[in-house]
Amino acid sequence: MFKTQHTLAFFILLCALSDVYGTFNQLQLVLRWPASFCKGKKCERTPNNFTIHGLWPDIKGTILNNCNPDAKYASVTGGKFVKRNKHWPDLILTEAASLNSQGFWAYQFKKHGTCCSDLFNQEKYFDLALILKDKFDLLTTFRNKGIIPKSTCTINKIQKTIRTVTGVVPNLSCTPTMELLEVGICFNRDASKLIDCDQPKTCDTSGNTEIFFP
Repeated sequence: MFKTQHTLAFFILLCALSDVYGTFNQLQLVLRWPASFCKGKKCERTPNNFTIHGLWPDIKGTILNNCNPDAKYASVTGGKFVKRNKHWPDLILTEAASLNSQGFWAYQFKKHGTCCSDLFNQEKYFDLALILKDKFDLLTTFRNKGIIPKSTCTINKIQKTIRTVTGVVPNLSCTPTMELLEVGICFNRDASKLIDCDQPKTCDTSGNTEIFFP
């Protein structure tokens, strides 16, 4: 009996630690607010606008990852680097350092981009993220609704404001001190249509809880 329980516990632990594979049913564009991310970190730059954290293939609300451990990342230069660095920067590194060390993008591609490679190769994966980012100006939308940096508002207001431009339910994440950290906007498999995020996540189950937008 003890041996059976021990084996079962080991199996559950192994599953929890394993990479998650499968066919994705949605793409989540995750936008990060740099001021929240950089608190307590040695960021070399803190843009005053949302930047891309990643483009993540999900299945039923679960993020897929590391679908091809042998995948290789191809570094970019010139115009491709300039645009990617502007909208999808590695905040920990300077622009010059980012050109020489593209580990942040390599990590995002290997962990997430490989899980949608049946539709998007590496180049198309990064290009798609930039195209989707250009669809929304969240900062301007926030300002139009009175949500400005250094202000506090309810989770409900943040969600409703995002829906005025997307029309769908987003994901929200906050820091442990309840500062808005990231916004997730979801699309169908080929990113041709906005959809409600599957099993949407939020900073607190009470929509009236106030969060800080630093």
